[in-house]
Amino acid sequence: MNTTYQTPSGVTASARPETSNIATIQLTNTKDQPRVDSRVIAEQLNIQHKNLLGIIDSYLDDFVELGTFAFKTRKSKGRPTRYALLNEDQSYLLLTYAKNTPLVRALKLNLVKAFKQSREGLAIQKDYLPFYHSMHESVKLLAKQASDNGSKTPEYVFHMTYNKLINNAFGLSSGSRKEITSQERVFISAAQAIAARGLEDGIKSGINHKELYQYIKAQIFDYAKSVRSLCFTDGSSQIMRSPS
Repeated sequence: MNTTYQTPSGVTASARPETSNIATIQLTNTKDQPRVDSRVIAEQLNIQHKNLLGIIDSYLDDFVELGTFAFKTRKSKGRPTRYALLNEDQSYLLLTYAKNTPLVRALKLNLVKAFKQSREGLAIQKDYLPFYHSMHESVKLLAKQASDNGSKTPEYVFHMTYNKLINNAFGLSSGSRKEITSQERVFISAAQAIAARGLEDGIKSGINHKELYQYIKAQIFDYAKSVRSLCFTDGSSQIMRSPS
């Protein structure tokens, strides 16, 4: 059985009462902040997109109060499609104009989760990605230098090797960095900075890439050992494990 979704213009659209069909929300990253496409919300609610835009148009001043707002236009099947990119507060406001059905509640929950995950992802990038990129730019130069000197090792292997080096120094498994704390990310970031500096110096001196790796490895492991004694997180923290 279908429920109904009443728009301000009096148009009634059907909506599925089942919540199991609600998919994970994919946000759109913009320059200022993550946003959700109005077409995504309309699809999740199983209503016509033009009816959803009618709600936004009717209460446009309310949406503008919650942040910068603009409609976008994109051609779809040769015809221009008008849509809106809503920030977190605007998307929640939009759903307050809908009846609080199980479907709408499920969508609200998924939006909360999507924006939460986005914030956490941005926090991780802010904490350690700047030095991550610096390190890998240096790794790229090292791989080229090694290739010029006759090495047959592909560049991607150099990148994997230095990522694995830092993970091993802190007792981290592959793909587990998203689970570590902010304090631990600071330590990882510092280790990447140490590696980047060592790589830069080694490239300038022309040292063999294998010898350079051993030199940087010793620095990283010494640093990791020193910060483990300064880490005040609980015993379940991954970074507290001694590397095998």
